[in-house]
Amino acid sequence: WGDYQALIDGGLANNRSRLVFLQKSLLYWASQGNEARVQELLGKAQALIPDQASYRRVFTYSAAFALWKVARPASAERLLNG
Repeated sequence: WGDYQALIDGGLANNRSRLVFLQKSLLYWASQGNEARVQELLGKAQALIPDQASYRRVFTYSAAFALWKVARPASAERLLNG
């Protein structure tokens, strides 16, 4: 996880690259059933999302899917309805 964190923190040139990487990582860890990692990545990604409706919409759907994959359907539903 250390190399992974170093890539997020310093290896990606801009916030958009970091956000894309975090979103793909979010879906990977969700597919592995790792709820703790999903929650951690959700927190990190929230700070990078631009204040644009299209970015927020896509991220919200990805986050809801990740929560559903780690058996948190109620959390996913709240996110979508929020």
